[in-house]
Amino acid sequence: MTTTNASYKDSGIAWIGQIPEAWKVKRLKYIAHIETGYTPPKADPENYSETWIPRIKPDNLNELEYLIDSSEKISEKWLERNSIIQKDDIMVCCIGSVGKMWVAWCALTFNQQINGVIFNSEVSKWFWKFLILASQEEHLQSSQSVVLPILNKTKQSNISFPLPPLPTQTAIASYLDTKTTQISEFMTKKKQLISFLQEQKQAIIHQAVTKGIDLSAKMKDSGIVWIGQIPEGWEVRRLKMLSNIKRWASPRPIDDKKYFDENGEFAWVRISDVTASDMYLLETEQQLSELWASLSVKQYPWDLFLSIAWSVWKPIITKIKCCIHDGFVTFWHISKKVDKMFLYYILASWLAYVWLGKEWTQLNLNIDTVWNITIPLPSIDIQKKLIQYIVDKNTKIDQAIDKIEQEIALIEEYRTSLIYHAVTGKIIVQ
Repeated sequence: MTTTNASYKDSGIAWIGQIPEAWKVKRLKYIAHIETGYTPPKADPENYSETWIPRIKPDNLNELEYLIDSSEKISEKWLERNSIIQKDDIMVCCIGSVGKMWVAWCALTFNQQINGVIFNSEVSKWFWKFLILASQEEHLQSSQSVVLPILNKTKQSNISFPLPPLPTQTAIASYLDTKTTQISEFMTKKKQLISFLQEQKQAIIHQAVTKGIDLSAKMKDSGIVWIGQIPEGWEVRRLKMLSNIKRWASPRPIDDKKYFDENGEFAWVRISDVTASDMYLLETEQQLSELWASLSVKQYPWDLFLSIAWSVWKPIITKIKCCIHDGFVTFWHISKKVDKMFLYYILASWLAYVWLGKEWTQLNLNIDTVWNITIPLPSIDIQKKLIQYIVDKNTKIDQAIDKIEQEIALIEEYRTSLIYHAVTGKIIVQ
């Protein structure tokens, strides 16, 4: 049960605001011990072991509050140079995603990008994680930015926290555990629904580009395993018969500063830019200098290209001027027999690659492989009708997904607000 009826006082700390009269405010250094991690040199194999305590890096941490397993274990020799935290102790990222918090699932060590926070007996074991969660923005505000935000141990130790009496801490922790568990279960169901809707989009695309939408159409064997039967008036063609497909080399070294210019005319496309995009490429993180643009493969609005890295294999249509590297193939001079959008949808269906067999989830595509992808090909008029059908159906699904994502964002905001108001006493938990 919660209530807002209480006598309040000014905490003197901007991010905390008013707190109940019986509460205190203390800096982190007075209620916890903070340790910054360390990385033993890999040159000495005795520093690492498969039988000793795990060593954690930020990329071992998932999006939840608890850890996934570590792939590295530190040896007993280097334990004296490394801080150890115990199960249920807190780790806080201090470089990059400053303020992000995780709870240790076992005794472990960590690298220099993480601070271990070991609270003393003034703070309830179950209350402290909510204190850190509520203070993430304050952690970020206390950091210094060079290339990435960095929070040192001294700055973190001087962050002030609200501190209610221990029985109140226990009550707040119990209340928030119940509420945040309910919220997490709600968001899990919503995310599962999004995954189902994404699968529906793929099913709509695959059905349309391989079978059409006329359920009464007479069918024939396509002769291609992944395609199966197709309507009688359709053909099958290899991609090399429908487009000039090219793969190009990249200038080296790829990280040379002379190749980049934030005011450059052409964007530089990386695999991550494509991964972060949907059907269309609208922006990238980097722009090229005139030098690199002159040495690279230029793409113009409405050009189609395909990522051939095995972890992506994603087609995209650019709406900006950009340059691509040897992680992509581009489709030039596309035949009038195939609509570019129809070709996009064919490539967007991962089933187009199933014919590669078991190796398809492990190998990069190469130019020969792409050349020999065989696709179903109806008449251009039917292609246009199928494109419109896919757009209409998937637009409705996208609208449903957008609504769910908005619901998730709102409930995440509610969770953040709930934690803050509870740990700062704006609502009194009884």
